[in-house]
Amino acid sequence: MIQKVSLSILLGQLITSTANTGGVLIQASTLKFKKSTPYGKPIEISFDDPTQDEASNLGWIGIYRDYGKYTMDEIPGRDDLSAWQNTWGGQDYLDPPVFSGTLTFSSKYPYSTNEDKFPYVSGNYRVCYINYNTESEVDKLIICKPLKVKAPKSKMIEKAKVKAPAKLKDDKRMSFKVKFKTPITVQNQWMGLYHAESDGGLPIDMNSVLTWVYTGCNNQEGNQSDESCVEEKKKGAVNFVLDQQLKKGSYRACVHFAINEPFDLFKCSEEIKVVTSPTESPSASPISLSPTDSPTESPSAYPTSLIPTVSPIFSPQCPIHEITMIDRQTSCSSYAYQNGFYRNRFREGCNKFVELDGNFDGCINHCNTCNESACRAACRNGCNYMICEGDEGRFGCNNPPPVAWETSDDIWFRPEALNPCPTPPVYKSITRESVMFDNNDTIFYQDGNCCKVINVPWKDPFTELCELCTFEHIFKGATSDLKCRAQHTGGYYEVYLKTVAKTSTDVTTSCPTSFWKNDGTFIKNGVNTYISKCSFNSCPDPTNTLSTSLITGL
Repeated sequence: MIQKVSLSILLGQLITSTANTGGVLIQASTLKFKKSTPYGKPIEISFDDPTQDEASNLGWIGIYRDYGKYTMDEIPGRDDLSAWQNTWGGQDYLDPPVFSGTLTFSSKYPYSTNEDKFPYVSGNYRVCYINYNTESEVDKLIICKPLKVKAPKSKMIEKAKVKAPAKLKDDKRMSFKVKFKTPITVQNQWMGLYHAESDGGLPIDMNSVLTWVYTGCNNQEGNQSDESCVEEKKKGAVNFVLDQQLKKGSYRACVHFAINEPFDLFKCSEEIKVVTSPTESPSASPISLSPTDSPTESPSAYPTSLIPTVSPIFSPQCPIHEITMIDRQTSCSSYAYQNGFYRNRFREGCNKFVELDGNFDGCINHCNTCNESACRAACRNGCNYMICEGDEGRFGCNNPPPVAWETSDDIWFRPEALNPCPTPPVYKSITRESVMFDNNDTIFYQDGNCCKVINVPWKDPFTELCELCTFEHIFKGATSDLKCRAQHTGGYYEVYLKTVAKTSTDVTTSCPTSFWKNDGTFIKNGVNTYISKCSFNSCPDPTNTLSTSLITGL
């Protein structure tokens, strides 16, 4: 008896096309995978392109979110690319190229994350086999097929159990265990701690997490190079360790089965009540720095534009030299970034940064006009080279020219400087009482990377503003009514310092958030209050004199 196979399964497993070559029909490229895949299960994709005979073609497989904006013979936009791998696995260069094989997309090595971590949100996707030609420097679509990630089974959440302490007191307010039992598990499963609602009910905003930890790895670092956690545990416990005591109130611990927004797959514990000891000293409570939680007045006048300060920057641990924008542009023009086209795009980013007099956002916006993702990335890397912050220094952007770099025959190689000069913190010259940025939703590091928001696992303009506001107040003498703002389309974000908690080694602040129109009209408060911590040992003091007199006893 012949086994029946549905047409949809056949189409989901194999697409075969033919090409007419001199009157002879030949089989072309194929993609094989399950058309509909269970939520949280690794995705195996097999591919074959028997027509390939050019070593200059480098193939890669991309998984795109499919919102119906593109036909199946179009390459979707870069922002829709959830994950990708080269055909030989991972995202590193390999020679010779591979035209047939099987890739697995999950949180496990080799690395495949782009816009989304695994597991991918349930919904419609497409899998595309694409060739990049190193000679023409163009992406060519070979084949695309639809993929559906199914919604998780209801028992994933219904049968899950989270057991937390019913009451926390004294030393337990900084470190405690939460047990969990989840019959269905996924990679990157995590547990978050939240404020409960005023009636002890479930938290409304799942972005407002106080701290979090992977359930499988019991840490925030995971067990993979990209800080993912592939370990899956159906039963166990996690340790919540906080930098400061939880305030008196109600909390909930929630296990999450989604690592990507909207974080809507979760199960929470019963209410956790935090109580204070009758003998606890009142001085242990945070000091209020603001008279109100909800700003209702228009902010005071503020500067309309602040250009990032990148010239000059002193490099104390290298030969004494002031690194100017022109110095960096000179180094950029000699930097062997990847191959011809992308090297030119990299240098285009450097030159545009100088042309715009150090306007980083303008440089990024220029780069993003290219319709191909690698083209945009190469140019943006030129902008990053010119701003020269953090880890970028390993490429020699803070070295006086001429710079000596590593050499390689790999066309995708990005050489590092043989003797890189460290990148010192970049500080802005700004007013204390009113701070404004002209950086549209970008990440900025004017706090020298020493103040860190500790209650959420992400970065956004609000977290960066909280870090900067804290740094300005603690280390540069800004008054306690300091407001820090970042402009966006139609208005700006704002944070202010509400509280400060201090120890002999560090200072921790809380920053409420709000939205404003460009004319200074208050729109609404943000849903999150961020907590930033600065360590006296790790924070450099640009003035060599800590301005700590604003906090009694510091």
